[in-house]
Amino acid sequence: MNKRDDIQWLRAAAIFSVLLFHIWPKYFPYGYLGVDIFFVISGYLMTKILCKPSTNPKLLDFYLRRIKRIFPTCLFVITLTLFIGFNLLLYTHFWGMLIEGIWSIFFVNNLSPFFSAKHYFDMVTKLILKLKI
Repeated sequence: MNKRDDIQWLRAAAIFSVLLFHIWPKYFPYGYLGVDIFFVISGYLMTKILCKPSTNPKLLDFYLRRIKRIFPTCLFVITLTLFIGFNLLLYTHFWGMLIEGIWSIFFVNNLSPFFSAKHYFDMVTKLILKLKI
């Protein structure tokens, strides 16, 4: 699939809106909408890949390719974060980070609030920030 410049510009705008929101939330109060733009772009691109008539994609193969592409980097970032946390944090804080890291390795960290006393919107420090669907 060829890269489209219009989609690349939308991605750039989404990145900058989220970055500006995190840096200056007072001046860019709607920058979080960049996440929604990414969600729409991802949905469009995934649908385009899965509905391509020339290839008959198997859903399992599609997800296996995604996992092979995403998991190694995710595992590296989680391991590095835990290593740094082990060396810099107090034991109690590191323990919480370790538990969150385990949830994140299996891509189910959005389920962890159901098994803890934490409120969903009170959890601001996450190893993986992603859309919670």
